[in-house]
Amino acid sequence: MAYVVSSIISKSSAGSATFTPTQPAHVADSLLLNFALFDWVNLITVPTAGWSSILTPSSTGATSGIIDAFAYKIATGASEAVTFGLASGSDDWAGIACRIDDADTTTPLNIPSATFTVTIASPGVFTYSGADCWQEAQSIQLSTTGALPTGLNATTQYFIKSLDTGANTFQLSATSGGGAINTSGSQSGTHTMTAMPLSTATTGSTLASPPFSTTEDGCLLIYCCSSDGDDFIRTDQNDLSFVDYSQNYNTNSCIMGWMNQATAGPVPSITWTRSGSADGFRSWVVAVKNKSGGGIRGEVLRRCDVQRLHGAFQLGTYTAPNANPPNITDIDGITAFHSSSGLLEPSNADGGATIQLTNS
Repeated sequence: MAYVVSSIISKSSAGSATFTPTQPAHVADSLLLNFALFDWVNLITVPTAGWSSILTPSSTGATSGIIDAFAYKIATGASEAVTFGLASGSDDWAGIACRIDDADTTTPLNIPSATFTVTIASPGVFTYSGADCWQEAQSIQLSTTGALPTGLNATTQYFIKSLDTGANTFQLSATSGGGAINTSGSQSGTHTMTAMPLSTATTGSTLASPPFSTTEDGCLLIYCCSSDGDDFIRTDQNDLSFVDYSQNYNTNSCIMGWMNQATAGPVPSITWTRSGSADGFRSWVVAVKNKSGGGIRGEVLRRCDVQRLHGAFQLGTYTAPNANPPNITDIDGITAFHSSSGLLEPSNADGGATIQLTNS
């Protein structure tokens, strides 16, 4: 089963137009998944050859002062690197890069898609083909080999409403829970809908992960969240097995956690909580496909919930989201956690506390 071997946080407060996150040590066939957050609304690009982005960056847009993006690649060696760029401008960045092993090396991510037809009507009624892997209020992106009818485009985040899985039909809205979209004019070509696993908010202290379903068993689910400003972000320690956190003081924050899903279908919903309640707030879930024939490693099955730390810490996984920031060291075969902020102490004194988890 696909599993996270290690992760590294990076940040830049130099007002840069580009961002090159530090990559964890990796080998050929490792999946490198990078989550980058930029402190403004300029569109992020991934110009590095050989790397892929999740969805069309322009369709994910920006949310009240922040924008984030993913880049991923199956490594061909031990020296991979990626640079995120901007359509224009410069400002501060934060990000998390992780190495995932036992992922499918051909199509590493499970992002459901389906062809569809749509009526010219008020509202337009969509009929999709294939498996019932869609949910009410799930967001999607549209594409076509020809032309979409008037009222639809390929650069907007749409939301499913009035879903009828028996008839394979639904309507679309431009906002979650909003009014149904009318269609007009003419259309041509083959239309495709692709899951967009993103939820956003411009205010509020909590945000749920987006509705999303996998179509294959044994996926590794990567949950990410970003916030404008210097907010601390957390989730309940029982929600995710591991957590990694990056904060650029006074500018932006992002967090990543993960869990395995044994059976295809709707993924668990988690709720992120931040210390503030203003400005942009974004939440993603990404499903990593298991390599054919991949098993479940023993250390993936073991977990340890640590009081006041959100998540469990296992081989190659070493972070605490309420660190300020954490100073982490990995020991091969054992998980070690070192904190310069005394997270294992009742107070915030710098205790340099250390915990080691053995296989006993």
